Amino acid sequence: MSARQTKKYDVFLSHNSLDKPIVEEIAQWLVKESYKVWFDKWELIVGEAWQEELELGLSHSACCIIFFGSNKLSPWQNEEMRVALSAKASNRSIRVIPVLLPLAKNEEKESQLPAFLQRLTWVKFENNIYEAEPLRRLKCGIDGIPPGRPSKISNKRTSEKNPFKGLEAFGEKDKEYFFGRDFFIQKLKNHIDLYKLLILTGPSGSGKSSIILAGLVPLLRESNLITAIFTPRIDPINELTVALKRSIETKQTGESLKKELKNSESGEALYFFLRHFTSEDKKMLLIVDQFEEIFTQTTEDLRIQFINLLLKARDDENVRIILTMRSDFIGNCAVYPNLNLLVNDHLVQIGPMSEDELRAAIVEPSMLENLRLEEGLVDRIISDSKGASSELPLIEYALSELWRKRQGNTLTNIAYKSIGGVEGALVNRADAEYNLLSPSEQQLLRRMISLRLIQPGDGAMDTKRKASKTELHSMGEEKSVEKMIQLWTGKNLRMMTVYEDPISKQVYVELAHETLIRNWGKIQEWMQEDRETSKIINKIRLLAIDYTNLGEDYLLHGTQLQHVIKFSDILSGRLTETEEKFIKDSIERERTLKAREFKTAQDLKNAKSRSLTLLVITLIIIFLGLTTVTILFYSKKQTLNEYERLADSERINRAKTEAEKLWPLGPKSIEPLNQWIINYSFLINRLKLHQAALDRLRLSALQYTHKEKLADFFPEITALKNAVEAETKIKSRLMYAKEKEKPPLKKQLKEEEERIAKLRSDTAGRRTWNFGDDLEKQFRHDILSKLVVALTDFSAKNGLFADIKARLNKSKKIKKSTIDDFKAQWAQVNMRLARSKKYMNLRLSPQLGLIPLGPDPKSGLEEFIDWQTNEKELPERAETGSFTIKPSTGIIFVLIPEGEFYMGAQKKTPSLTNYDRQALENEMPVRKVKLKAFFLSKYEMTQGQWLRITGKNPSFHKPGYIRQPMPSPVTLSHPVEQVSWNEAKSTLSKLGLDLPTEAQWERAARADLNLIYAGTSKISELSRFSNIGGIEAKKVWPDLKSTYKDSWLIHSPVGSFEPNNFGLYDMTGNVFEWCKDQYSDYSIPPRNGDGLRISGETARIDRGGGFAYDQLSARIASRNKVDPDYKDYFLGVRPVRLISYLK
Repeated sequence: MSARQTKKYDVFLSHNSLDKPIVEEIAQWLVKESYKVWFDKWELIVGEAWQEELELGLSHSACCIIFFGSNKLSPWQNEEMRVALSAKASNRSIRVIPVLLPLAKNEEKESQLPAFLQRLTWVKFENNIYEAEPLRRLKCGIDGIPPGRPSKISNKRTSEKNPFKGLEAFGEKDKEYFFGRDFFIQKLKNHIDLYKLLILTGPSGSGKSSIILAGLVPLLRESNLITAIFTPRIDPINELTVALKRSIETKQTGESLKKELKNSESGEALYFFLRHFTSEDKKMLLIVDQFEEIFTQTTEDLRIQFINLLLKARDDENVRIILTMRSDFIGNCAVYPNLNLLVNDHLVQIGPMSEDELRAAIVEPSMLENLRLEEGLVDRIISDSKGASSELPLIEYALSELWRKRQGNTLTNIAYKSIGGVEGALVNRADAEYNLLSPSEQQLLRRMISLRLIQPGDGAMDTKRKASKTELHSMGEEKSVEKMIQLWTGKNLRMMTVYEDPISKQVYVELAHETLIRNWGKIQEWMQEDRETSKIINKIRLLAIDYTNLGEDYLLHGTQLQHVIKFSDILSGRLTETEEKFIKDSIERERTLKAREFKTAQDLKNAKSRSLTLLVITLIIIFLGLTTVTILFYSKKQTLNEYERLADSERINRAKTEAEKLWPLGPKSIEPLNQWIINYSFLINRLKLHQAALDRLRLSALQYTHKEKLADFFPEITALKNAVEAETKIKSRLMYAKEKEKPPLKKQLKEEEERIAKLRSDTAGRRTWNFGDDLEKQFRHDILSKLVVALTDFSAKNGLFADIKARLNKSKKIKKSTIDDFKAQWAQVNMRLARSKKYMNLRLSPQLGLIPLGPDPKSGLEEFIDWQTNEKELPERAETGSFTIKPSTGIIFVLIPEGEFYMGAQKKTPSLTNYDRQALENEMPVRKVKLKAFFLSKYEMTQGQWLRITGKNPSFHKPGYIRQPMPSPVTLSHPVEQVSWNEAKSTLSKLGLDLPTEAQWERAARADLNLIYAGTSKISELSRFSNIGGIEAKKVWPDLKSTYKDSWLIHSPVGSFEPNNFGLYDMTGNVFEWCKDQYSDYSIPPRNGDGLRISGETARIDRGGGFAYDQLSARIASRNKVDPDYKDYFLGVRPVRLISYLK
């Protein structure tokens, strides 16, 4: 028999206690290789003599490995080595293997050892303990066999299996790859064994599902358990039925069981069903993963039924229940008292993983597939994961991408950098795949995700939801939708998953993980714009289900129906057949109810019936976009004319809606802008047609005075009537006139048109446009009036049609005007960036829409001007580095370098960073944040820039406003104000711009200096850098605590004060500035990259102080919670722009 067969342990590990962590990793690897290992941390019993235990363990081991690290041999390690060597000298069968750990020097170690040991063959780890060849030699040494030739294992793949899960949760089948949570899992097992109920909560991405499915369930299966696992989705009772059928052998059909559970008013059906299959020897485990879905995807009636079923099932002593739930939904449980009691008693919060746990999660799966991690890679991943404890899917996704880019069996540092690290891997991959799509495919993907695959949060974070393929097919052509599904669920991407319902056979699609919603900027942008539409579609979907199952009480009516009709142009072609039927039936019922109401009013019966008929046509046309064929039933000529008017009204609305999407400008917009012009140019020619119809109708309206006396008071009204009649006759004659007769007729027609225009102006306001009891005419007049106004605005010189043509012209010019004509300047930019220590080898591709202005001579940072917002010549730079900002000057951007900085403030320790004795609770704690480079406006956005973009100047203090003291009158170079967050976000997005995140704003304000205000920490110097409320302002705002003089009572022209270290003006003072983030305290960490924080709150944030506030608000760390619709004369905008990197 071999020594290994006769000994209790295969190997004894001798090490310095300072090397214990690294030795423990080798010990865990040996256990996975089926060796019985004596390791002091695992074997020593608390309270017993450890020296004797060490000797006993060594005597029961077939082999002793002595580890030499960077630390000296400990005294007891010397003793272990003496015992092992004496045993070997006494011919006892113990093998001694010296192992040199990384960072240890062989020569120094050899000099410390007896000559006998120095002659033994060593195992050397050169760089890290995951090197395949030293591990192979170590196994051979333990087994007592020659190692033979070195294997090529480090240069070839030994397994094609990816041990990392990407965005997907670990399931039970993945248990062998799940590491790092052993202690916590044992804690959960103790809880469920003791209490029969466990409610595990934590932030999205904290690993709740993986802990239960890959950690706890395999442990519990060692008992005799029947396990049913499911997520609630749209119908939790259906999902429960599927799970039960999958785990229990029963003759009862799924449909029968589902019906039985749903019809159980008392909720006892599940309890009685499970009683047939459970006993003291056979227990039932129900696991409801993602329990929060009952609050986001399920109707109230189903939710109550499902909760009752679970609560009643607990009455069975042999039933165990586990719920996993996002922690931000704990409050939702309070609405259901019995559920809330259980949550209070059985809730267990999941905490972040420690460094050791993270290391195990990275290293252990790698070792199982014989993957090697380059030196420093593990530490780098762990370091980059700090602050992202609730984003474990990001770590797994980064590891999965590393595996995809592996060199042989090695995961490399170069690949890690190329994918963008933990924070960048997912976003970069999603962006890369998205950019490969055509514009139409990009729009389709947007609709699929924002309108169908996300449940918009209402005071909470958005969540993913399961959508049937039928739902997704309503977003576009079925073939195109299927292509998107295949691409985004494919094995190389896996950002969506597909699921088939075993009972209904319906196929469903959902996002792989909610971390996509939080971290991919595209989805956040889409949800900002599509939120209302998404909410309405989700509401319609749920009500349509209720209507189908429970009847017409769930149809839309009144204001609900009108609200849906408001969004008709967007909803058209976006609903399933079931949802469209629901809307049609809602309209039909509303028509029926209105008809009953009108029928009771006998004196207006006929008129109202006619008016109602037209109203119904309008509702149907507006909401469903029905074609002419649909209304052939209304075959009278007059009705068809009304249809044309209604159709044109809808076309105008559609033209406006589509025009809103034709941003930003650029080569990609040329084709859609051209198509828009082709689609809607005919509307310009329709104005005269509808105006003539309106004029004819108005001639029959009631007058201010009696009809018979009207001509005596206002003879021009009679003249107008005669002129219109004459015009009609001339047009009729023109249609049948010979060629030689047409010129004089055309001359007469022109004269009549001019006379009509003058008479119409003279008679304006002399009619009430009241048609008495003739409601049909009143209705036609209302429709025509609105249509004529809309067409007039559409066709005007500065109207929508002219605006689209201007956009098309700019889109054709923008590339030449900013890139082709400035190739030399862009090349010089990259040459300067390559030499700059500040920019750390940043390489830019030429930025479409920006023109280089060169570096600021003081800050050294590169600056650019936005071509779209610049009206005339490029601005000239003064020797000081500043520009003269005119009303025509465009937005000037500063390229802020990538880097780390400390965000927030603290008031306890003056010697530490970001000390501010006035710091408030919502500014703490101080946190290190890492940001990528970004463009930020050098100045606050001016009134002139806003006016050129929107055609309006909403500011309270604008040209013409006078109030002392003011060194000069207000001009368009003052900052724009009276702009809400929603308006700012919408307007900037048209230019491809955005609002800065709080982290971006604070990084720019601090400008790499540890200051309290932008530019200084001294109140006495504030007047150099900031326009805030001074002594003069106290006369207007007595509560101010300012102590210095200030020339401006209101905001000053941008750039009137000194810049900060980055060359940015007015970062504190002048006007407050909106930030992009949702408001929260600093418990939610900013994500690396852009620093965005998402809390689910509707409130937003402004920063920077203003002219009407004192120095407390001007502190860099100061932040305010503000409603996104709020406007004020001290609140403005500073745009940010993302970077296109050189590939």
